[in-house]
Amino acid sequence: MSTTRYLRPSSKPLVPRAQPVRDTLQRDAGLRSLTAAAQAGLLRLETVKPAIPKALHGSLAAGGVDDEGWTLMVKHAAGAAKLRQLKPQLQMLLQERFGPGELRIKLMSR
Repeated sequence: MSTTRYLRPSSKPLVPRAQPVRDTLQRDAGLRSLTAAAQAGLLRLETVKPAIPKALHGSLAAGGVDDEGWTLMVKHAAGAAKLRQLKPQLQMLLQERFGPGELRIKLMSR
């Protein structure tokens, strides 16, 4: 009994070789700027965290950085109210490290 081969072995891989995400992010100018903006937001979050009660740390996220300032995202209204009370102190910390810019506090979308 002869076996018929329906598929020929491929000499080339069908899927392109995987590239590290870091390499992809560095090659594309648009992705590079998004990565830089995300890192800038995280730096600002780390700057203000020591002045924020630890109970709120889990509900915070770094928002976008733009020419006018930075957005600090929070999960719930009570946390946003507390952050607004602390805004002058947080604003001062940000200005000392990053220069002038407005701190915006916003609720995260659900």
